[in-house]
Amino acid sequence: MQRFINYLLVLSMLCCTLFFTSCEKEMEKYYETPDWLKGNAYELLQSEGNYTIFLEAIELAGFSELVGGKGIITVMAPSDEAFSKFLSEKGYGLVSDIPDDELKKIVGYHLVYYSFNKEQFANYQPNGSGMENPLEKGLYYKHRTKALNPVTTETDPVTEEEVKVIHKELFLPVLSENFFNTKQIDAKSNYEYFFEGSTWTGADGGFNVASASVDEYALVTDNGYLYKIDRVLEPLETIHKSLRNKGNYSDFLSMYDRFSNFWYDEDATTNYGGGDSLYVHMHSGLPRIASEWPYNGEGTLPDYANLAALAKDAFSVFVPDNDALSGFFDKYWATYYPSIDSVYFLQVGYLLDNHVYSEGLAFPEEIQNNTIKTTYGTPVSFDTDADVTISQICANGAYYGLSDVQVPAMFKNVTSPAFQSPEYRMFLFMMARSGMVLPLTGKSINYTVFYPSDEVIKSSGYYDLDIQYYDPNPKKYQDDVIRILDGTWVELSTGAMRGFIDDHTATDVLTEVSGVKIYKTRTSLNYLYAKDDSIASTRMFNEETGFVSMSRLGKQWENGETFNVDTLLLRNKIPFKAEISSADEYAYLSEFEEFSKLLMRAGFLPINNPLDFILENFMVFIPSNEAILNAPEGVIPENAQELAEYLKYYFVPMSANFLSDYLFPGTGFSGELKTYQKQGLESSVFEIADQQDGLHIVSPGGTAKVLSSIPKVYSDGAAYLIDGLIQP
Repeated sequence: MQRFINYLLVLSMLCCTLFFTSCEKEMEKYYETPDWLKGNAYELLQSEGNYTIFLEAIELAGFSELVGGKGIITVMAPSDEAFSKFLSEKGYGLVSDIPDDELKKIVGYHLVYYSFNKEQFANYQPNGSGMENPLEKGLYYKHRTKALNPVTTETDPVTEEEVKVIHKELFLPVLSENFFNTKQIDAKSNYEYFFEGSTWTGADGGFNVASASVDEYALVTDNGYLYKIDRVLEPLETIHKSLRNKGNYSDFLSMYDRFSNFWYDEDATTNYGGGDSLYVHMHSGLPRIASEWPYNGEGTLPDYANLAALAKDAFSVFVPDNDALSGFFDKYWATYYPSIDSVYFLQVGYLLDNHVYSEGLAFPEEIQNNTIKTTYGTPVSFDTDADVTISQICANGAYYGLSDVQVPAMFKNVTSPAFQSPEYRMFLFMMARSGMVLPLTGKSINYTVFYPSDEVIKSSGYYDLDIQYYDPNPKKYQDDVIRILDGTWVELSTGAMRGFIDDHTATDVLTEVSGVKIYKTRTSLNYLYAKDDSIASTRMFNEETGFVSMSRLGKQWENGETFNVDTLLLRNKIPFKAEISSADEYAYLSEFEEFSKLLMRAGFLPINNPLDFILENFMVFIPSNEAILNAPEGVIPENAQELAEYLKYYFVPMSANFLSDYLFPGTGFSGELKTYQKQGLESSVFEIADQQDGLHIVSPGGTAKVLSSIPKVYSDGAAYLIDGLIQP
């Protein structure tokens, strides 16, 4: 007994050096040695007399010292009967016939790190005493074992160089009654769905250990606990490795592996590399289905110390077979690509991500109840019997082999042209990088999206700057950029990309004026004008460059329609404040020339801060040149200060009038508008009415018809031409 106590003291000191102080109390609670002792696990197995084959396997695999007391361990022990059955099924006569590496992995899978009694397995709480979350009871179900695969050599698809890949210890699923109760699903049917041939026996606070039932729980040993189980546990591999042996799903895995990323594991290299650099196989932008551990030390904690993530985090993958993927390719991509391997990264990535649930194990009952959602928020939907050819729980999650594809919403909505054709790669890139893909797949709004092709974007330029899609390494995911030539090549910002998409996306048709549809875009106070098979942006309309052709793209989608356009429909970034002073220089501004002169006389157009009384978006109603030139004497003040006050009456603030859009004929707005002119503390007002022949203004000092059926829209306001003078 004294020997064991001395040993435990030494072991405790070692634990203190290996783990963070924050983990100490948790370790003490879960990994303490029981008070009453019956010998170490090896001795207990010997005394039972029915575990001779397992004991031989322990000896041959090199674990006899560990099981014999040289470490704290929880042992899952299959009887001689269970082991004999396993040997027969695998074609072995004796346990010594099993290859050494395989035997070591099998035995190691029965040896769980640390000491767990029944209650601790049934409701493991990695955050420690007092930190239990009843909503997560039983959900920390994975437990680290001594089983691991040797280092492998794999080829990095980006560099085409060989790398050494470390494989960390496999985790063993302990599925408790608590686990299923917390998920609010039936334990027996859901467990037996995955473990065909096994029987659920975990009722009354118990659990099953992977495919095995527990014949006897938590026999106390002086170095942990021992559980008698009814079968040999075959090590569960990662989802990736398991699928690698399923030829009918090779296309899915091949697509997934295009995103392979080998992450350099500095700690593993130092501790186990032996001169070689060691890497963890991950997948850029996708869940890490090839990694044994969901956390590998990328953050501030060492890999082994993130107990919560290691015990709970898992993925469920819904894997379409090769025939299903071939059918999807034929429907969506065959027109544009020679093979599925040549499809653009982003298009493939969204498809794959739609087939992975990253919130843990997804069970049949949850899928049938539509409670399992894809990354994009839509229910995972398939018949868990008729549509599934294979299903398996793995070391890092589970997978279902399907006979059909879970088609992502972005292939059914106005985003679809970008997800099918390579012509719109730059548009798709900007949608994805700016976070606009999901909003544009929503069903609450009907969108109209106007798609410029890559060639149109490059030939049009981005506000007179050269723009290009640049991909220095087409084999590497997320190495591509869109950049503009602004002195030097610089990446287009996320905000600029979002603005680009918003400018080309209409959310509503406000009205129709003289056969021109006025589209409201996602960009606030910006519009598109469509006439027959042509379209113009506010910038094009202002500069009178005319309409350009557009053509319908595809069908009527679930949430709107799409068109191909022959130019960019970028909003006008020029403010009225800056442009009005140049009215005498540009033909398209000549109708504002006399008003500009009045603003000059009033002192409103200094070079540094023109129209400084305006601090928000506005509407300005500009009398025509003729109306100003023919104004009766005395109507337009000569004094600069009086003129300034007079001209403010023509400017209307948007917020003070609670307007979310500029006014267009046919929208039905009629009412009083507050102006920037003040009479005491009150704003001067005039009336505006939407009549059959357009907008009309009525003021105390005159009436005017709005001549602009469509105003000139600027970055700061909208300018309307009127046929007369108005005054309070």
